[in-house]
Amino acid sequence: MKQPYTNLDEVVEGARHLARTHRARMAAVLAEDVNVLAAIRDAYDAGFATGILIGSREKIRQTAEKAGIDISPFEIVHCVTDEEAAKEAMKRASAGAVEVLMKGKISTPKLLKTLLAREYRLRLCNTLSHVAVVRTPAYPKLFGCSDGGMVMVPTLAQKVEILQNILSVWHALGISRPRVAVLAAVNEVVTDFSSARDAAILSHMGTRGVFGEAWVDGPLTVDTALSPEAAARLPFKSEVAGQADILLADSIETGNMLMKGIIHFGVADFAGLIVGAKVPVSLVSRADSARNKKLSLALAVVYSLGLRGKGGAA
Repeated sequence: MKQPYTNLDEVVEGARHLARTHRARMAAVLAEDVNVLAAIRDAYDAGFATGILIGSREKIRQTAEKAGIDISPFEIVHCVTDEEAAKEAMKRASAGAVEVLMKGKISTPKLLKTLLAREYRLRLCNTLSHVAVVRTPAYPKLFGCSDGGMVMVPTLAQKVEILQNILSVWHALGISRPRVAVLAAVNEVVTDFSSARDAAILSHMGTRGVFGEAWVDGPLTVDTALSPEAAARLPFKSEVAGQADILLADSIETGNMLMKGIIHFGVADFAGLIVGAKVPVSLVSRADSARNKKLSLALAVVYSLGLRGKGGAA
């Protein structure tokens, strides 16, 4: 599979390519959901993952039987409670027995609380963050946003790590020098806006090479980040405006509402990951479609196997 990836279907093909010699091992936490089981089966049929289904054995089998999903290729690990299921998944991840985690019916706080427990030693940095990757007909390439799912109101230091986390995903997608727009409500440094102040600092850090091979610019509004027409009206030159790959949000509310609006009104494909731990967590809403869950699994495999150097070269 030739990189860089331009859409999420190519990411699926990339996951298949990477898994030619090493099919990714994934564990679904509380796999008692029809869309979760459908996504896992699709990933298995596509050849890039094999699954461990953690949760109530009876509920998993009943859900699969009712939906007509063949789960015979998968190991089922019976757990009675949410906490027990989460601990079982983290034990396996800590031991290297799984390379991708998938959120099932378990709540996000319960899953992440266990993921961050010191006994499992899965944290790679101080700040774990959610990365949303989107492809919509309204924009000519993949773009992403962080953080819309983890950190409520990140500090400047947390924004640095959130940015480093999402850059690692973009590097796995084959983008050697991503363009990062640090979002604010204005395109200039206004001291009354903490978002604008932080954006200016992050932009300056980018020019000093703190984030490696990346263009980082801000403060930028959403329209100037994504629209060439809006960018053309700026009184300054920007390598990011009008062509951003990454949107760095100032808060979880901004990131979450922005992405959900784009996904809903832009008829977008969407994949979501939690990054910053030794294994990525495929995480989208419990109401999301089986397709988006499958795309998230494919992204997790590309991220995990690609960065670990396993499988064929993409």
